[in-house]
Amino acid sequence: MKLAIAQINTRLGDLKDNSNKILDYLSRARKMGCDLVLFPRLALSGYAPETLLKRPDFLAACDKAFKTIIKQTKGIGLILNLPLKKPEDGRVYDAYCLIEDERVTATIYRRKLGSLGEEQSRLSGGSELEPMTLSFRGLRLGILAQYSYGSGLNMASLLGLESIGQQIDILMEIADRPYSYGEYKELVNRCSSLADGLKKPFIYINQVGGNGETIYSGNSLVFNKEGGLVKAGKVFDEDLIVHELFDNSLAITEAREDIGWVYRALVLGLRDYMRKTGLKKALLGLSGGIDSALAACLAAEALGRENVLGVNMPSKYSPQHSIDDARELAKNLGIEFRLLPIGDIFNGYINLMNTDKRTVGDLAEENIQARIRGDLLMYISNREGHMLICPSNKSEASVGYTTMYGDMCGGLAILADIPKTLVYELSRYVNRDRVIIPENTIRKPPSAELRPDQVDEDSLPPYEILDPIIDMYLEQNLSVDDMVNRGYEKDVLVTILNMIDRAEYKRRQMPPVVRITSNPSNLGVKIPLINGFSWTSK
Repeated sequence: MKLAIAQINTRLGDLKDNSNKILDYLSRARKMGCDLVLFPRLALSGYAPETLLKRPDFLAACDKAFKTIIKQTKGIGLILNLPLKKPEDGRVYDAYCLIEDERVTATIYRRKLGSLGEEQSRLSGGSELEPMTLSFRGLRLGILAQYSYGSGLNMASLLGLESIGQQIDILMEIADRPYSYGEYKELVNRCSSLADGLKKPFIYINQVGGNGETIYSGNSLVFNKEGGLVKAGKVFDEDLIVHELFDNSLAITEAREDIGWVYRALVLGLRDYMRKTGLKKALLGLSGGIDSALAACLAAEALGRENVLGVNMPSKYSPQHSIDDARELAKNLGIEFRLLPIGDIFNGYINLMNTDKRTVGDLAEENIQARIRGDLLMYISNREGHMLICPSNKSEASVGYTTMYGDMCGGLAILADIPKTLVYELSRYVNRDRVIIPENTIRKPPSAELRPDQVDEDSLPPYEILDPIIDMYLEQNLSVDDMVNRGYEKDVLVTILNMIDRAEYKRRQMPPVVRITSNPSNLGVKIPLINGFSWTSK
């Protein structure tokens, strides 16, 4: 039995393009002598449909496209997941269809579309433990449809797989696992444990591409019945993986996840966000700092240097080295560079608002500089048709060290899930072969440059301390006592946790955030805006 895993990048709602891609991969698999083709989660409709499931026209278009695909399956089988009405009750289900020789030979209706988004509550469905088994050319196929954040045989027990382990010949998971940095080893171990524990070949099929805030890495995997990894799809790219099911393939060496995966994920996220929304050109403020430098590098690689504009907007507090660093970066990348000093505009605010026409150096004056810059960038965006990229990082966004309607402006926040320490690591990765980001940008203390000699550590602890605290609180959900037991000072913890809680109103006004380091199970979890609880050191 020769299987093909069609690891494709789809666009939500683009039924014509998605259908054509499915038929193209089906044709390629047929020419390679494959018997059965497996497609990722909701390959026809795109992921995740959410409110589209409430629209009869969308469901009717899905059904029409599905019928077109069915007519192209002569001599080959495929398993396709799509939202489908169940004839018995007319309600929409998450359906897994086995198609062969121009007809649907079996359909299994499930409850949930996946682990992300509100669409879970918008589908009807049966029991979560309902066995999903299909028969194809004498083989008994077990379909694992719901991604779980458990691991190993505990998950097999949870989903009732142990009871059907002796009734299937192969187990497949049609997954919707978003990419999260550092979890690849866990994924491999989990899949290997399933295969070895059930003594069945296991195939993990994952989608690839940027889906708004979520990135899918592809990286589909095939394991033999001993739990050895025998095939792996491309990472962050489309692929067609062909596998002879019972050829006793030897295990291969698994890929090593490193910081380069994060960089590629961010590039893919930006490229797909622009491509799938019909945008081509981007701009961003180039301050001479490390965040905007990294964001510019990502944009140049994702969109092409000819499609990126960097704008430097110095004030009287901007040192010459920051202007020079921004200009050097633009030259190294080959992107357009524009210099727009904001001194006169800032002075206009001072003359209008300050009775003695002199600066006082308060928060209002600091923030208006960021907002002037945001206004100028949005002016260019509107006039010249460039999408503005927001360069705020996760560390700043978490504690509110950002300015609404200033550096938070933009259509996509490409670094808002990247801690500052990881920004530095990614910047060094960019410079691995040659200097692109100026060394001075990497070496100098980070600063918002909104008052004389300002540095971030005037307001925040060092990022080497701040970032682990943010991770422990937002991603690991640890208590203060747990954090103290890890060696952190309670007074520092209390200060940071209260800053994080108070900054929730800002985070809700961020542009869409490309998610790379957030725990996927925490996505959508919000701190209440009205919240009387506060952290204390007592």
